[in-house]
Amino acid sequence: MIALGIQPSDHVFTQLMLAHAKTGDLERVLALETEASKKYGILPSAHRLNSVVLAYVKQNKVREAENFVVEMRDKLGV
Repeated sequence: MIALGIQPSDHVFTQLMLAHAKTGDLERVLALETEASKKYGILPSAHRLNSVVLAYVKQNKVREAENFVVEMRDKLGV
């Protein structure tokens, strides 16, 4: 997409993050979230952030998942 000059959307990032979250690749999910937010300026959606939560849970990091949810609620109202 990028090579063709097409900017990825929230939906594209959500699908990529969900695929990595299902395999437990928390590091890649967090990197994609940062890229979506910072590089492309795409506001986080509840669906995209849910992928982050799933990745934390797949790594058995339930406390971190809870903290992330609270942080997103407080910062973004999501």
